Amino acid sequence: MLHLFLIKYLIENKECMSNIDKKSETLPLVSVIIPCFNMGEFVLESVDSVLAQTYDNFEIIIVNDGSTDKKTIEVLQSINNSKITIIDQFNQGVSTARNNGIKKSKGEFICCLDADDIYDKNFLKKTVPILNDDKNIEIGFVTTGLQAFGESNYKIENCEYNPFKLCVENGVHVASLFRKICWEDVGGYLTGSLGYEDWNFWISIIAKDYKWLCVNEPLFFYRARKESRSTETNKKRLINYSIIINSNYNYFKENVDKILIEYLKVNDNLRAAYEGLLEEKKILEYQKEKLDKELYLFKSSNFPKIRSIHMKIKKILR
Repeated sequence: MLHLFLIKYLIENKECMSNIDKKSETLPLVSVIIPCFNMGEFVLESVDSVLAQTYDNFEIIIVNDGSTDKKTIEVLQSINNSKITIIDQFNQGVSTARNNGIKKSKGEFICCLDADDIYDKNFLKKTVPILNDDKNIEIGFVTTGLQAFGESNYKIENCEYNPFKLCVENGVHVASLFRKICWEDVGGYLTGSLGYEDWNFWISIIAKDYKWLCVNEPLFFYRARKESRSTETNKKRLINYSIIINSNYNYFKENVDKILIEYLKVNDNLRAAYEGLLEEKKILEYQKEKLDKELYLFKSSNFPKIRSIHMKIKKILR
């Protein structure tokens, strides 16, 4: 009887292990590309946030974009993990670094995480199934909510599908998950530009008739820094935006009326917010003026009393 029990157990266990193997085979590989230029202070935090993912079928490709910082070089040399590949290149910029990393990737799905940013541990678990279950391949990428930290603290939780609004302002964060075939369809990230490579990339994908979905949870943590690329890029917004238009000229031309409507909506919202701030400023100025008058009256009416008390204290101290 014991002999039969052991045989039955081994058979059942083998079937169970076989099911587990089949299940793991259905999980698509995700390639996480991390461009790194002199980010030794932060890069391990980014890497650790990927290694901590509750979805574990991924590879990490760090592209060392010609780092000159001693700490960065030492940190990258110290990394020893079978899931991590490091590619060294001469400094060519973030777009080329991403493209070169993706060229070496094996994953069906890709995400590009900047070396100073962080993922929530459930980022892949909540985004991968959306692309994986889309058998018609209508969804090109999945984005999520964003939580800024560091020198700014704000949250963005909703970026629902609106391709024409995306042409006016970018609500899709840089580290969103996308299909590798989308990257191939649009020819990769635009190189040689002054910034907004990711914004241009998302518009290029929707111009190919792909859609996106948003997980309305802050699963991406953006490190706000005064000296960050995005801060410098925003200073040249008009130049960079013209590059986006030229790069996606046909899409902008075909949808100019819809894009213009979204532009007007955004500007109306900005105008309303500005007018609200002006109104608050007036209220605060009025309250300040009122308090200043009350303080003046208080000092005027109580000055003799205060002076008398002051003289008495001086006499006592003598």
